[in-house]
Amino acid sequence: MHQKNITAKDYQLILTLNRAGQNVNKMITEVKKTIDFVKEDKLWYVDLPEFIEKGLGEKGNLLMVAGADKFLEMSSDDKPKVTVTISNKPFEGAREMINTSVGVDLQMLKDYNHPIVTHGGYYRIVDNNYDMWLCPTLLYVFENDKYPPFIFFKIEK
Repeated sequence: MHQKNITAKDYQLILTLNRAGQNVNKMITEVKKTIDFVKEDKLWYVDLPEFIEKGLGEKGNLLMVAGADKFLEMSSDDKPKVTVTISNKPFEGAREMINTSVGVDLQMLKDYNHPIVTHGGYYRIVDNNYDMWLCPTLLYVFENDKYPPFIFFKIEK
């Protein structure tokens, strides 16, 4: 394999970009939570009763759809609960999801009988290219008004 010789200018650019990335990562406040997902009547929900209690939505807003439901089913070992630790920063044993876009498919929401929302985040699991859509409840979980560019997660056994 032929490698390009790196000039001093290229090296300085790489160092600058690396430092910038480190500085941005330091500026991000870590949010790390362990959350349960429960299966009821063949449907998967994120277990966040406080979301409803605070008047932020209804139970349907906690419904996992558009790939997230199938991912939970595959991860459940045929049990009615999956516990997942999630963070906006890497942690030991975590897998990575990347935000590929923000949007919503209204027909998909209707098909799933999910309450209509104006947006959601499309994510791809990096190690297997599995795609899913995550609804705006994710913003509540991450205590932010923007979809995180990366989500790091680990299925707890």
